[in-house]
Amino acid sequence: MTSRAVEVLSHVEYVIGNDSYLDAIEPLLEGKQVIRSSMGKEVDRAKKAIQLAQVHPVAIVSGGDAGVYGMAGIVLEVLEHEGAIIPVEIVPGVTAANAAASVVGSPLSGDFAVISLSDILTPLEVIEKRLDAVFSVGIPVVIYNP
Repeated sequence: MTSRAVEVLSHVEYVIGNDSYLDAIEPLLEGKQVIRSSMGKEVDRAKKAIQLAQVHPVAIVSGGDAGVYGMAGIVLEVLEHEGAIIPVEIVPGVTAANAAASVVGSPLSGDFAVISLSDILTPLEVIEKRLDAVFSVGIPVVIYNP
């Protein structure tokens, strides 16, 4: 977790997130209103955060970098769709790819690709084509959502 993420959490009233991410930061949640949800409820979390952010400081907790398979894109899309005008700060974290690479000897020091196997928003056929393409060039591949 970055120091900026810790700082932001210290100033919010509400923290919204997936159970597993919230469990990991439990000591930072003292005195906060915590709203927990499960995988697959990302749009609901974004809508709740936007509703609350109209009058309260709110943070959505996401795994790793908020922009890499995290909640940033979803929140911005919902915000645009709902036409709400509230200030938003996206605080990047440490991606799972970089965290894992640092533990196993930095295999991502050159070119690499990141592919999600989640077929919730991307058809499996598209994922398979992406994998075939990236494996054909012989670079390290980070697999998310196995």
